[in-house]
Amino acid sequence: MKKRFIAHAFVTIFACIGLIFATIVTFTVLTGCGKPNDEVVVSPAPQQTEAPEITSAVTPEAAPTPVSTDTPTPTPEPALFIPGDSSYTTSYDVKKGEYNPAETLTTRAFTAVKTDEGVLLSWRNFGTKDEVFTVKKDNKVIYTGSLTNFLDNTGKAADVYTLGYHEGNETRSEEAVAAADIYREFTLNYPWDTYLPNGRHSKHTANDMSVGDLDGDGQLEIVLKWDAEDSQDNSKDGWTGTTILDAYKLDFNTGDAKLMWRIDLGINIRSGAHYTQFQVWDYDGDGVAEVLCKTADGTTTYNSALEETGHVGAVSMSTLDSHLTRKKQEYDYRNHVEGPGRVLSGPEYLTAFDGRTGEIIDTVNYIPSRGEENSKGVANMSSWGDNYGNRVDRFLAATAYIDEGSPAAIFCRGYYARTSLTAWKLVDRKLTLAWIFDAPGNSIYAGQGNHGLSVNDVDGDGLDEIIYGSLVLNNDGTVLNCTGLGHGDAMHVSDFNNDGRLEVFQVHESAGAKYHIELHDAETGEIIWGVNTKKDTGRGMAADIDPRYEGAEMWAAVNGNTFDCNGNVIYTNKKPSVNFSIFWDGDLLTELFDYSNTTTYIPQVQKWDYEKQKADVLLSAEGTTVNNGTKGNACLVADILGDWREEIILRCTEDPAKIRIYTTPYTTEYTAPCLLTERAYREGIAWQNSAYNQPANISVPLKDYILK
Repeated sequence: MKKRFIAHAFVTIFACIGLIFATIVTFTVLTGCGKPNDEVVVSPAPQQTEAPEITSAVTPEAAPTPVSTDTPTPTPEPALFIPGDSSYTTSYDVKKGEYNPAETLTTRAFTAVKTDEGVLLSWRNFGTKDEVFTVKKDNKVIYTGSLTNFLDNTGKAADVYTLGYHEGNETRSEEAVAAADIYREFTLNYPWDTYLPNGRHSKHTANDMSVGDLDGDGQLEIVLKWDAEDSQDNSKDGWTGTTILDAYKLDFNTGDAKLMWRIDLGINIRSGAHYTQFQVWDYDGDGVAEVLCKTADGTTTYNSALEETGHVGAVSMSTLDSHLTRKKQEYDYRNHVEGPGRVLSGPEYLTAFDGRTGEIIDTVNYIPSRGEENSKGVANMSSWGDNYGNRVDRFLAATAYIDEGSPAAIFCRGYYARTSLTAWKLVDRKLTLAWIFDAPGNSIYAGQGNHGLSVNDVDGDGLDEIIYGSLVLNNDGTVLNCTGLGHGDAMHVSDFNNDGRLEVFQVHESAGAKYHIELHDAETGEIIWGVNTKKDTGRGMAADIDPRYEGAEMWAAVNGNTFDCNGNVIYTNKKPSVNFSIFWDGDLLTELFDYSNTTTYIPQVQKWDYEKQKADVLLSAEGTTVNNGTKGNACLVADILGDWREEIILRCTEDPAKIRIYTTPYTTEYTAPCLLTERAYREGIAWQNSAYNQPANISVPLKDYILK
């Protein structure tokens, strides 16, 4: 308690002197030349909770390597915590414990798809047990009951169905037209090419997506990131085309896709998995989602007719259109000689865009900057882990409720060495800084981040913490815990061992880490079990795939075994695919999303046969492909249509302008609330597009989420 008191005392002191240091803080952060001015103290870890017993039909083999251990407790080194403008809280007329949602869904997303057995119909439940629904076809009732799915054995493609239900005292209905398959295909507005200084034309591919209610109609629209086909990893030089964000209204009944607006991020934002992390949420509580992302000079907005409506910074892309000349122009900050294509100078911004129009709401400087610049405008980037432009441009983003009312957008820079997170609120159409956490390279909190992050209320106070790999920040931006195990590529957060608390399953990269596969308590950082593989362990998965064992099962790329939630080996040299989890077939287990092989990259949904210890393919999405090479990501995996099972959005192989939304062909006896109504899951959909995409998880085991 003493350490926790000290940590809160420091926060209070900083808040009191925040206005005095406002000018200093601004200079420090924007130039990157400041030094840490105080300590952040890790809160103490309570005693480890007792692990549940295994109830199993098979006696597990005891793992020789996993051991329980206390949380590492190194002496804290300096880290910089800077409170922002706390006065914004007075702008919110909300009570304690009240939170504005991402959106207020007003439809049941009634969906009909043709399967081998007929037409499967499904729809949403918003948490009401024994709610009664009626389904009609040809004006005849074919179903009445409380389930949220029904198979019409006589159904065929193009059949029309009506769903009836009560919303309070009001009777409502929705219509669904049966798709010819378990997917509906949409043709999008394919972007223009980018003309590069090396003479090439760069085309685009449909990459990450997110969802939100962009126009306040109570339905979801999608935001799609078009990556340049020559997008680059930060570790490599090379020219890329521009990155484009499109917003679409999709009609699953007809396959119609209507472009709402477009944002071309411009030539000063390089294209690749680590550069553009975008957030879609209603940040000001007006019922309409905004879109936030990093921008630069040349970022340009367009309406649905692709007419320019505004730009960020000094110029628009009409001025910077590089097909006019292959020579470097004013406001073109790309390297043209050494390290061609990299953008290591010039202004960096954070911009909020209006969901209805895509137009600019507000723009601020991106905090922190690359580093202190010399007289030639070249930044010293070495604090991030190198000085050639790789680790300085590792960005992450998320959305978190750091206080009551509307959430904050969390934008981050760095995780190999220097580590910085900022929280921004949108108040009265202005981006307002709530806090900054900035750990320099010599801090024990530096180098602890992942290629992804998670947002969860780990301490049960109703507010969110940011799980930044091995480092967890409290809702106020101070350190809650840190395992000290360093950087990793994959992480999953839920109650994996049924103890009523959240756990973090994580893999780690450094060969010198104490553990490379481990499970720890999300609130305290206390290691529950761990395995040392002695090498970079790049993938890991936690999912309930075997009902014979309590909680979830866990496995990783390097080690060949599968573990139960207590670290016992349950399969020796046998494990499922290590990519993505998904709720698909309607039982209380979790399915897996992966792809066929590194030649064909055909997306698959797999079911783990725990008795035969092999994967069965439930879906092979021929005609589509995955994104990001061997990472094998869908554009999006989320519960956006029908009942609580998740949909998959994929890009088509033959036509780059087309995408498909796949939905399950299976019936289920279970009813559950729409997953988007569970806050941690909804936040997971918002951060799913960040860097190495990871699946969103609900906070409790699926068996506890089902309406009983």
